[in-house]
Amino acid sequence: MIFNKYIIGVFLVFCSFIVIAEGDKIEFERKIMSIALKEFLDAKEAAEKIIESCEEKGKNIVIPRSSVMSIDVSSRDLEISLYYLNRKARDDCEGSYLAQFYVSASRYRATAKHYGREAKEALAYTEENLYGSSWREFRIKSDYYAIEASKRKALESIVELKKPFNLHKTLNELDM
Repeated sequence: MIFNKYIIGVFLVFCSFIVIAEGDKIEFERKIMSIALKEFLDAKEAAEKIIESCEEKGKNIVIPRSSVMSIDVSSRDLEISLYYLNRKARDDCEGSYLAQFYVSASRYRATAKHYGREAKEALAYTEENLYGSSWREFRIKSDYYAIEASKRKALESIVELKKPFNLHKTLNELDM
């Protein structure tokens, strides 16, 4: 009987160590997830601010007809060039902030996956931004590089096209 009480006592002590260890593991996971979430949210906030700033910079910039009409390029090629060069100017403006956001979102999602959790905060926001328009951007880039190199160089040398501009107003200005 005493032996059984001893075995039960040892068993209870062992079980309490397991419960404590499991509790420490859960607390550790919470800390890790909290760090990953904070990194993601900070990067998201920084990216949103820089995107807004770049949009604001180009909001009222309309490329005048006189800047682009001296270049002998078809309307279609000009439209493709404007799309491409506007995206390039925005990428330059947004710089590493957007890249850091994508890295942080990816790290947060990977951390959540490792712990068998969902990264709900990152899923909807990143899916569209990371993958939603990639095919269009590759299509525009492909079409842009199909334009004769000398014409691309001439367009790339236009100072106004190196900074963010209002693409829709510009297209309207050029009757496209």
